[in-house]
Amino acid sequence: MSKHKKKSWKESQRERQAKQQLAEEARQTQREAEAKKKGTKLPMGKIVLILSLIALIVGAYAIWQYSASPPTPNVFTTVYIRQDGSIDPPNSTITIGENNDYTMTADIYGSLIIERDNIVINGANHVLQGQKGGSKGIDLSRRSNVAIKNTQLKDFTYGIYIHSAQNITLSQDNLSNLNYAIEIQFSSNNTVSENSITNCGGAIGFSNSSGNKVTKNSLTTNQYGLSLTNSSSNTISENTMRNHIGAIGLSQSSSNSINGNRMFGNQKCILLDNSSGNTISENTMVDTDEAVSLSESSGNSVTGNSLENSPNGISIVDSSGNSISENNLMNSSYAIGLSQSHMNIITGNSLTDSQYGISLEDSRNNDIVTNSITNADYAIALSQSSDNTIIENYLSGNQYATYLYISSGNSIFHNSFGYNSYQVYTLESTNVWDGGYPSGGNYWSDFQSKYPDAAELEGANIWNTPYVIDDNNQDNYPLVGS
Repeated sequence: MSKHKKKSWKESQRERQAKQQLAEEARQTQREAEAKKKGTKLPMGKIVLILSLIALIVGAYAIWQYSASPPTPNVFTTVYIRQDGSIDPPNSTITIGENNDYTMTADIYGSLIIERDNIVINGANHVLQGQKGGSKGIDLSRRSNVAIKNTQLKDFTYGIYIHSAQNITLSQDNLSNLNYAIEIQFSSNNTVSENSITNCGGAIGFSNSSGNKVTKNSLTTNQYGLSLTNSSSNTISENTMRNHIGAIGLSQSSSNSINGNRMFGNQKCILLDNSSGNTISENTMVDTDEAVSLSESSGNSVTGNSLENSPNGISIVDSSGNSISENNLMNSSYAIGLSQSHMNIITGNSLTDSQYGISLEDSRNNDIVTNSITNADYAIALSQSSDNTIIENYLSGNQYATYLYISSGNSIFHNSFGYNSYQVYTLESTNVWDGGYPSGGNYWSDFQSKYPDAAELEGANIWNTPYVIDDNNQDNYPLVGS
């Protein structure tokens, strides 16, 4: 039987080291396998930092979304104030106080329909917000003695709708982004005062309504400011209107008063169509394409208005029997113009720095009296116009004081022709330049330079020498003094 050789100490040691190395390699392989199963694990500090950054980004995005597009309530509600005074639905944000006062306590996404008379509704500056498409913010049909105040309305077709109502008061309300801010139909004796209306299609509209007052309102950047159709005896006063296509328009309306309004930067300020007996007085109109326009209108009075920087100041077309008096116009292309218009009176106006001061085209039997026209290219110009009376006007510093084109039979005397470049230009026109003796003709500033040997006629303030214009026109009794 063979005997095994005994291992040396060194061999045993090498064998133990090899076994240990194999065991360590096996354990490392096991650890790597377990790490792959569990995934990489981040330190707690990094995890907290990453989560904080994610929360910050999400919060900032939510705030931006809210500010850019505030959430709109989803449910549009119609709130009623019933005839018995109750509120429907009863959980609406409107409270009932003493003396029939109703007060909004929060914004409302919806409409308000009033079925009760003799009440006051105070919006307390809360918003009544709607949706377009035929909606009405506050409906006051067939109501009497109702006041709406301190209410903000936006995003309706009609902000406040009044039909067949009387003695309604709208005051200190703010209306914006509406098709029609305030619409009043078949209603009388209502008051609209101290309201602010912006960015609407039509600000205030009257139809078949009378005896209403619109005063001290601020109307800005609407398409149309205030319109009256088939409406009479209304008062439009002390309103401020800016940046409209048309500020005030009347159609088939009579006996209305438009007084003391201030209008800036509107394309057109006051337009009358087929309207009669209206008074337009003491209004201020600045920077407008067309200040006052009368079309097919009669018996209106335009007096005491101030117009500045208006290419077309006062325009009268196919109209008769109107009075244009004591207005002050500066910087106009056509200060006062008549076309196919007859029997109007233009008196006491002051016209400065115009291309045409007073111009008539195809117009007859008008009176142009006691006007002052200075620094115009053409102070008074007539084209194919006859039988007009032009007396007692002051014409000075103009290029042409009078310009007459195919216009005969006009009476032109008692005027003061100051220092104009050309006193008279005529073409195919024969006119009367004096009222006979002793009435006299006109004062001509260049008379003495043309006729140095002339003398006063018998102390009558009349020169003894005619002022010759052309072969067909002369002033037989020129005045010595103006």
